[in-house]
Amino acid sequence: MAFLGPTRLVLIHAGTFDFADVDLTRPLHLIGPNNVGKTTLVNLLQLLYVDKISHMSFAGYTTRETKRYYFPERYSYVLFECRTPEGLQVFGLHGTGPAKNYDIQRFAYAGPWVRSDFLTDTNAPRPMDEVKPELALKNLRLMKAGHLRAALTGIGENKAVHLGLVPVKSQEGYDRFRDLFKGLIRLRHLDQHTLKSTLCNTYAAELGDLSVDLKTDYADQFAKMQGQRDEIEKMEMIEDSIRTALRHYDRRQYLRDTGVQTWKQIMHTANELRDMLEEAARAQTQTIHQEKSARSHLQETYRGLDTRRDELNQTLGSVNGTLQRFKRRAEAAAEIDPEATERDLKHLREEQASLRAKIQSIDADNPKRIRARLKRVRSTVERTRRRLENLEDAVGPGLKKALGTARMDRLFRILNPELLDLSPSGSYLSITDYEALLKRLQHLDDTLTATPWVAPWGTLSLNGLTPPPLDQYIDAGRIRTELQNATNEQERLRERLKIAENRSTMDAKVQSLQATIDELQAALHRYQNAEEAARQIPELRRKKKQIKAEMQDVTQRRDAVRNDMQMHDKRIHNAEARYEQIQEYRQELKEEQRALHAPPAAWAPSNEDTEKPTASDSPLVAHSVEDDADDMLAAIRPLFDAYRTTLDDEKDADDRLCRALRRIHTQTTAQYERDTVEATLSVLRDELQGLPPRRKAAENMWQQLITGLGRKLSDLLSRLDTLQAKVNAIRIRSRTTLTFWLLTGIQVWWASRQQSSPR
Repeated sequence: MAFLGPTRLVLIHAGTFDFADVDLTRPLHLIGPNNVGKTTLVNLLQLLYVDKISHMSFAGYTTRETKRYYFPERYSYVLFECRTPEGLQVFGLHGTGPAKNYDIQRFAYAGPWVRSDFLTDTNAPRPMDEVKPELALKNLRLMKAGHLRAALTGIGENKAVHLGLVPVKSQEGYDRFRDLFKGLIRLRHLDQHTLKSTLCNTYAAELGDLSVDLKTDYADQFAKMQGQRDEIEKMEMIEDSIRTALRHYDRRQYLRDTGVQTWKQIMHTANELRDMLEEAARAQTQTIHQEKSARSHLQETYRGLDTRRDELNQTLGSVNGTLQRFKRRAEAAAEIDPEATERDLKHLREEQASLRAKIQSIDADNPKRIRARLKRVRSTVERTRRRLENLEDAVGPGLKKALGTARMDRLFRILNPELLDLSPSGSYLSITDYEALLKRLQHLDDTLTATPWVAPWGTLSLNGLTPPPLDQYIDAGRIRTELQNATNEQERLRERLKIAENRSTMDAKVQSLQATIDELQAALHRYQNAEEAARQIPELRRKKKQIKAEMQDVTQRRDAVRNDMQMHDKRIHNAEARYEQIQEYRQELKEEQRALHAPPAAWAPSNEDTEKPTASDSPLVAHSVEDDADDMLAAIRPLFDAYRTTLDDEKDADDRLCRALRRIHTQTTAQYERDTVEATLSVLRDELQGLPPRRKAAENMWQQLITGLGRKLSDLLSRLDTLQAKVNAIRIRSRTTLTFWLLTGIQVWWASRQQSSPR
């Protein structure tokens, strides 16, 4: 019958091998110089028989260095073709590369090793991603360290992979096999002590128990005996602590009764004080409401008077302005002679009519408008000529060539087209990085392409902007045409200006006459207005005096109302201050009560007929609402202090009691601790009376322990003799063993040991 085990070892880009195919079906001798891969091949056997890399032995190298050496790439493979109880199967490992810290992935599939599964026709390794689909047809299964151990031994979850190469019956058996296998792999590195320990561990099941476990065999008996002895010693040590605990318990109970009575008095006094403060707060609230209501009425009156004063002041300003204006009119018209002015007007109108009749015979434009237009056209000619001359050096043609017409159209809807005329190295524009400018403009255009354009300050749609006349800046033919048109228009305007020069002289004379006529008419109009203003000045002065008198009366009434408002403000301020003071006292009382905690229910005194404090017992009976609230709080503070002192004393007594009980429980390991302190103290009293019988029982148990331990030591000496015989047998057997064929010999020898082992 063919043996079960590995039949072939294949390496692809692993260790120092680009490719290796080793036949393991017969004895193999590895001969060669150093560093050619002999140790690499032998150490690789651990990948098949040892479940975890941390359990493997690669002398002098860390786990990460080992994985990086054997699996440097993602297409590094180590493959074992194995003959198993279920036929030929392949167990393999492949690397994950430096990106995943050189981790490895175990896998297995049914059938023999086929070269084309992992290598191309040109012998190039195939990545695992390409190998997986083909191996999936052969029942490919990915495995972890635990799955490999289960596949080797048949124990545990093996992902349906059954190799059956290590026939052991327990996990401990596999652990012994793994240690022995690692020892054989690194046999020449083992010292004498390690070799002896390995052989002894191998035969441990046959040799039997070679130790006496006092903890397992005698722990219960010794613990019971020691417990009895400890209880006796602890009871002798805690007698004084028990008496101390009882004394602190009595003091604690007294302080708790006192605390309950003080708390009841605090609650009664605080309720009475709280009612008095609430009554005072209501009185101040009512006062504040009344004063604010009266002030609100005065405020309305004040606003009405202030509004009336502003109206009168505005009216007075208007009257003063009108009066001053009328006075200036009267003074200005005093030098005007209306009859002489009328005669001058008549003469000027006749002269003007004569000139206008002459002008009608001349059909020409206004020279002033022609000169202005000629100036604009001359400027256009100069600007167009410069644009044409500088076109080759301007940035416009280059941008159009680099960006295209569509981009230029979008960009210069928001940029100034005049930029296209500028030279890239002139005084107004300097471009140091043309490529960066193009990238920036392209990025801006990409942003503007979105409709609408979203910016931090809002949105903008380019559809609402007029397309720029780009041809006027970058099209040479268009610029020449515009230059010619502007030059022709300039010549035409020069001819029209010569024709209109004579008419402009007469037009200027007519305009001069019209200006003089307008001035004379304005003077006559001012004279008429001055006469009307002189008649209204007395009435305006009377009205001004009347307004001043009313303003003085309104101001006096408003000031009186303001004084009354200030008086009410002061009363409101005082009442609010008193109310805030009362609220502070109420808050202080509330915080004082909140800072205190009611006595626990366990503090309730045994006498339930304790009388509650009466009104005659309260320190606040003699106080009224008008008393100083601070005196009221001063009356209750002694109760707060007394209660806090009682709580502190009770806590001190309770701490002392707890410390005494804690000392007792620490010394007795809480043996006498019960649900309540009273029950614990009762048990301690009873235990003090039972010391003599316990002392006698402890002595008897100690004698029984010594007798049993003597018998156990006698059995251990007998096992030591048996162990010496086994060691001699192992030494003889190791001399007679000729050799172990690598891997085949291990498999046969381990199987024979398992058959002879009782496990």
